[in-house]
Amino acid sequence: MIDNQTMKHNALENLSGNWGKSVLAVFLFAVISTALTLLTNPLLGLDEITTLKEDIIANIQGTLINYVLLMPLYVGTTWMLQSLVQGERPSFGFIFSPFRRFWRYMLTGLILVVLLTFWTLLLVIPGIIKFYSYSQTLYILREHPDYSPLDAIRESKEKIQGFKWRYLY
Repeated sequence: MIDNQTMKHNALENLSGNWGKSVLAVFLFAVISTALTLLTNPLLGLDEITTLKEDIIANIQGTLINYVLLMPLYVGTTWMLQSLVQGERPSFGFIFSPFRRFWRYMLTGLILVVLLTFWTLLLVIPGIIKFYSYSQTLYILREHPDYSPLDAIRESKEKIQGFKWRYLY
């Protein structure tokens, strides 16, 4: 098994000459995310909140709308960065490729959010542990497009078993 220092060195070596593309991909995601938030807030009436209840409901609605529209873009950005680290040379169109299977990634993200919310409500520490257990799910979906979201989550838990502390470092 490769140690962390070797993996980091290999990743930095593969990113050599691609830092601009990496930063631009993250910047593109941030710009689209911010623009979407700025567009949806007035539509939901977030500018006209009068009570705490209305504020909470509007924020939940805004979060869900942004989440639905941004999840495939987040997946694509993550995959592009993974490709660059692995030495591939994807185009920027790669960021938008998950939109072809929009509902699959939405369902995966929704399942992850629900599971992590329940674990975190139980206690914060189990939520953090499960976050690391589920952390490889999107990468597994990329490697195995035939997997269901639950299969990918299950494999993520298996792959990370015994490596959570190593993953942190």
